[in-house]
Amino acid sequence: MLFRSLLWSEEFNGKKGTLPNSKIWSYDLGGLNQNGELQYYTKSPQNISLNGSGQLVITANRIADQSQMAISADPAIEKMLNACNGCQFSSSRIKTAGKLSFQYGRMEIRMKSASGEGSWPAFWMLGTDLLKGIPWPDAGEIDIFEGKGAMPNTVFGTIHGPGFSPGGGLGSIYENPNPLNAAYHTIAIEWKKNQ
Repeated sequence: MLFRSLLWSEEFNGKKGTLPNSKIWSYDLGGLNQNGELQYYTKSPQNISLNGSGQLVITANRIADQSQMAISADPAIEKMLNACNGCQFSSSRIKTAGKLSFQYGRMEIRMKSASGEGSWPAFWMLGTDLLKGIPWPDAGEIDIFEGKGAMPNTVFGTIHGPGFSPGGGLGSIYENPNPLNAAYHTIAIEWKKNQ
């Protein structure tokens, strides 16, 4: 008989408008543009906060039009646009790097995915060797869920590692009968040694 034990969970319980637990989560900040993103990442509650009902909400807000003109005279927006050539949105990106890591087991998320042209929601794991200076993809990556807003019914799951070019990897595509933003879905992987 196979016994399973829960090693960790994050239920995002907390007051509405508060940030995720800083003992577990940290932020990627600024205009990273690693995958052609058009957003400036913040840790502002306008972009990331708990909703008071056990859910984390990540919101993208338009800060500029396609010609890079700010949509308001807000000095914070002007500061983001000056720091990020090409940004049109503010959003958020969190990580557990240096705070929490796993090797093997079942990892799952229950989420409602964003949709719409330009959105790229994802839940993934990067190898801890990345923190030691080993470059991607050699440090490894497991995309548990990767979506593309223009393909609202599609889930991509991909493994990247040594020998895979940046555009390559091993994986699968799952087509859901309904758009992923229509309801909450549980998406998981089972990670075993060599499997």
